[in-house]
Amino acid sequence: LAGWGPPVPLTGWGRTAPTAARTLRPRSAEEAARAVRGCGARGAIARGLGRAYGDAAQNAGGAVLDMTGLDRVHAVDAEQGLVVCDAGVSLHRLMRCLLY
Repeated sequence: LAGWGPPVPLTGWGRTAPTAARTLRPRSAEEAARAVRGCGARGAIARGLGRAYGDAAQNAGGAVLDMTGLDRVHAVDAEQGLVVCDAGVSLHRLMRCLLY
């Protein structure tokens, strides 16, 4: 997989059942799309901060997209209760954006 790093150990918030997967941290939606198209039949899993209790953002022996590089909040519509943001926006960043 071009541009992907070597397999690294990954766990979720519970730190149980660690696995190893190649990772890539895309910097744009286009780069993420290219990565998904080029990672083969096994596919890729998008991963945020790795805080899922069920360790869901792992893909043992496969590919994982570290989405934390895509962390912009693009629009907030308080009247409609809608936010448009990138996949890597943390809940902390979103709360700061909405509360301040």
